[in-house]
Amino acid sequence: MVAVGGMREALANLARLVGVVEANQSFRDDGHGSVRAWFQAVSNSSRSDAAALVSTARVLDGLPEWAGRLSDGEIGESQLREVRGVFANKRCRAVLEGQGQYALSYFARTLPFDDFKRVCERFRVLTDPDGHHRDHVDAHEARGVSTGFVGTEFLLRARGGVVAGAAMMAVLDAFVQVEFAADVAELRERCGENAPMVLLRRTHQQRRADALSHIFVVAASATAVAVPGESLVNYLIDSATFADTVATMTNTDAQHGSGPDHRESAGGSGAGAAGTGGMTVEQWIERLGNCRSQTTTGVGVDPRVIVAAAINGRVRQIVVDPAGIVLHAGRRQRFFTGALRDVLQTVWERCFHPGCGVPAAACEMDHVIGWTEPGGLTDVGNGVPGCDRHNRWKHDHRFRSRIDEHGRIRTYRPDKTEIAPLERPEHERDDDHW
Repeated sequence: MVAVGGMREALANLARLVGVVEANQSFRDDGHGSVRAWFQAVSNSSRSDAAALVSTARVLDGLPEWAGRLSDGEIGESQLREVRGVFANKRCRAVLEGQGQYALSYFARTLPFDDFKRVCERFRVLTDPDGHHRDHVDAHEARGVSTGFVGTEFLLRARGGVVAGAAMMAVLDAFVQVEFAADVAELRERCGENAPMVLLRRTHQQRRADALSHIFVVAASATAVAVPGESLVNYLIDSATFADTVATMTNTDAQHGSGPDHRESAGGSGAGAAGTGGMTVEQWIERLGNCRSQTTTGVGVDPRVIVAAAINGRVRQIVVDPAGIVLHAGRRQRFFTGALRDVLQTVWERCFHPGCGVPAAACEMDHVIGWTEPGGLTDVGNGVPGCDRHNRWKHDHRFRSRIDEHGRIRTYRPDKTEIAPLERPEHERDDDHW
């Protein structure tokens, strides 16, 4: 950790130097046209690396909270890269240079990186809803598929919006599971019930390719086609975002008469969605922590799409205010199944173990407090997803997991030390999490 902190401090110092050179224009002394060209020359680096450092210098100059945290080694380059993208948006920047920088700094230090990326996306939704909507519309309008043969290979490349993509991914994942089950059955028949998975006939990528081929075969032989617009995925949106989006869509209709797909962004300097102007740091943290506009598998979706789908009755499920969902099976049910499993997949999205990216849909749902222990209820507050490897590892090696008061999973070794601990508020640090 000392080495990591030193690297981050060095990056902060280097960015500070670049900021000074840009401010005093001393790069012009040697005939350079920009600070980027100067740094590229003196450091013998690539154009992209030099441009990235200049961008970092501008971010740190505008966000003193981030400059200090980076120098202290508390924030990493990955988190800084995400914030650079937010800072590049002028409407987001107006909020970020105020209270927003402290809220994002809090999440950068207390959340795993993948979760922090989602918070940055929520920040964009709240501070520039029109721009966020246009990005989704542009992605949908740029959709396309290209195919071709290169030597002995067949190549297929597709692009489009996240709504259609999430539906296609749901279908593909279901077909991949069928292929996986077939491989496991073949392995057990060939090598016995306890055969290791490394002996499977196909790799994961090979199963995905075969599943895609199977989808085409099934589609070609189908006697019916899906109804256009029918949802294949469930959506999740919080009540505040839903209300803000309805207000935004209503105002857009009234002003332009063209519905939510209007292309001109409303004026303003970062007021963002309704109800976000003038919020304190604590209010930003609460709002960003609860904001949801996504599929239940974690894919970010334009909230206008969810609202429009809800109005037209084209969604299977809309979950409003996820903190208020009451799903309690008590002691009558031991296993997480049905709607209870679906909700847990939405809440956690991936395996409980730090650094494991196995999606919740491919995990088992396990009790945090064991079902045989006091308090071991089968409900949303006591269930987390665990992949096959880490579920076994936890039980075989006596590792324990707990959900803290902020709703984050923390995993502990048998000696009670935490795996990959993230920063916690001062008042929590001496708590007994056992």
